[in-house]
Amino acid sequence: MRLYANIYPQDVAGLVLVDASHENDPTARAAIQNGQQQLSTCQRLAPFGLVRLFGLLNSFLSPYPVAVQPQVKAHLYQTRFCGTWYDESAGWDQSTTQVRIARTQHSLGNLPLVILTHGKDLDASWQTLQNDLATLSSKSTHIIARQSGHGIMFDQPDLVIAAIKQVVS
Repeated sequence: MRLYANIYPQDVAGLVLVDASHENDPTARAAIQNGQQQLSTCQRLAPFGLVRLFGLLNSFLSPYPVAVQPQVKAHLYQTRFCGTWYDESAGWDQSTTQVRIARTQHSLGNLPLVILTHGKDLDASWQTLQNDLATLSSKSTHIIARQSGHGIMFDQPDLVIAAIKQVVS
């Protein structure tokens, strides 16, 4: 979304970034590199139903509210999920490089921008990266979702709705 907004600002009315990744987050990069082997295995097993049969992705359900876990589980156990996740993570370095370059070549100017950051267990490095995202526009608002983990849209959906309405208006 940020890359598109930088390259095609005339097509973007505003942005709402919900606990968004930052292109300079070393923790995300390390997690992606560490998970590539597991994702490769997952990708090979998924077409045979073995990932679902053995519940290999069930550990990813716990951060989600119980009410949405069945939908998340259905998403995780689609045959193509592991392959898509693998491809996305394989392209992490290329994607973040593109965002870094676009950031230096194009400004968001005064594009309405709302940054929503989780407040539960918020560590200083994530806070710093989220603060940096809030500097991308001269018309930005940074909101800490105090009662939320990473899934702000589940924990405090009213904040996400309010942010979208703020950008639209």
